Amino acid sequence: MQSRNLAARAGRWSSTHRKTAIFGWLALVVLSLAIGGAVGTNNLKDEDQGTGQSRSAQQIVNDNFPKKGDENILIQNPIAVTKATKHPQEARAFLDYLWSPAGQEAFGRHGYRPVVRSVAAKFDFPPPKRLETIADLGGWSKLDSELFDPEKGSIAKIEQDAGVSTAK
Repeated sequence: MQSRNLAARAGRWSSTHRKTAIFGWLALVVLSLAIGGAVGTNNLKDEDQGTGQSRSAQQIVNDNFPKKGDENILIQNPIAVTKATKHPQEARAFLDYLWSPAGQEAFGRHGYRPVVRSVAAKFDFPPPKRLETIADLGGWSKLDSELFDPEKGSIAKIEQDAGVSTAK
C-alpha cells in the first residue's frame, strides 16, 4: 500500500529517479539565482536603518552633523620621551615611527593630515575653508576650565550624570 504522505511519495520518487531529481534541484537553484540576480537587491538608506533609540540618535546625528565639514580644528599635541619611562628605547622607536614616512602614511590612510609634506602630497586632502586652532577657541587654560573642571566643566557634568566620579 502506497502512502498518501506527500513527503514520502516525493522521497520514493526521488530514490527511483535519482539523476532526474538531482538535475531538477540543480536547475531549480540556478533558476532561483538567475531570477534573484535579475530582480536585484533593495538596500535600505542609512536613515532608514536601526530601531528605537539607536535610530532616533542616528537621525539626530544625520540631521545635525554634515558628513563633510567646511571647518577644521588644528590640534597639535606635543609628544616626547620622558625621563621617567621604563622603556626609553621603545618609546624613542615609537616616536621615530610617528615621524617616519611609514607612520605619516598610516595617519593619512586613517583620515588624518600628515605633517610631513612629502607624505601629505600623496593624499587628496582639500584645503580647509576655515582652519581654527586651540588659540581661536580661547586656549587650553580656558577650555580646561570650561570642559574639565570637576565642579563646573561640561565634560565633567556628562561624566557625573553617567555615574563617573570626577573628584580629584
